[in-house]
Amino acid sequence: MAGLRGKALVAYLVVCVVWGSTYLAIRVGVGVLPPFLFAGLRFVIAGLLLLAVALALGDTLPRRAVDWRTQAIVGVLLLAGGNAFVVWAEQYIASGIASIFVVTVALWMAFFDAIIPGGSGDLNWRVVAGLALGFLGTTLLVGASPAEILRADLRGPIALTCASASWSIGSVYGKRHHTETSPYIGAAIQTTPRRPSSVRTRM
Repeated sequence: MAGLRGKALVAYLVVCVVWGSTYLAIRVGVGVLPPFLFAGLRFVIAGLLLLAVALALGDTLPRRAVDWRTQAIVGVLLLAGGNAFVVWAEQYIASGIASIFVVTVALWMAFFDAIIPGGSGDLNWRVVAGLALGFLGTTLLVGASPAEILRADLRGPIALTCASASWSIGSVYGKRHHTETSPYIGAAIQTTPRRPSSVRTRM
């Protein structure tokens, strides 16, 4: 039991460091490359590496067309829509403020899961209160004041709102459309459709 707790703690710390530093890394990256080219390169490289590892471990590519379609739709919504908008927005907004907007994904997901027929129907005041507390906690950790957020270039918040909504819809869609694909192959398929060469100039 102690060993399991230790592994869980290590995994949690890795997620905090790697995921938490994402927005700072994006901010640095868009200062060097055009935003969509930067985003595309990240995921094409990551997707190909993940695909190679998954195949080497014995996973197989989907055999059903419906599985390919589902993974492609999820990939477009999560990464081409969600992540690409975040990367583009960080030309105009601080990485800390970007992370605040991304936290709203949980709120969006609960909203879409509740209004789209066939959802869990678990949206109640306890869920809303918990999500709101999580959002407030992130805001306090980042240290951004409401005035600072309101002073930001409007292109940033608008793009980040679109990104959060797109990511949430993609997550709900993936939850509702189960596939026979392994999680690793699914993630690889979702990340590789983007073509970094399709965007060559800063927008």
